[in-house]
Amino acid sequence: MRFALRVLLLALSFAIGTWVLGWWSVPLFAAVGAVMARHVRQQGIAAALAAVVAWAALLGWSASHGSVWSFSRIAGGAMGISGVALVLVTLLFPAALAWLATVVAQFIAQRLWRSTEG
Repeated sequence: MRFALRVLLLALSFAIGTWVLGWWSVPLFAAVGAVMARHVRQQGIAAALAAVVAWAALLGWSASHGSVWSFSRIAGGAMGISGVALVLVTLLFPAALAWLATVVAQFIAQRLWRSTEG
């Protein structure tokens, strides 16, 4: 239950952050979440999953208001990949950003808190 709640809250923050600030809000919010949950083992997985959920929701919303699939076929063709592959890469990008930012921020936060305790 806690994992699902963590994913939901992160996904909400990633979606709103991306909508307002752009893609770089994903690693920023993931790092903040990692520091807050520096002792949670699955935080990186939760952040990556939340990023996929958030961007899938944004992509779904965009698709309902425009021609995302037509664009993905054109843009994917220009890159030499299919439209479906482009959508998958689009979802893997925030997952990788969120996971990496979480792992690095947790590592740094754990080291900093250890050095201040002892």
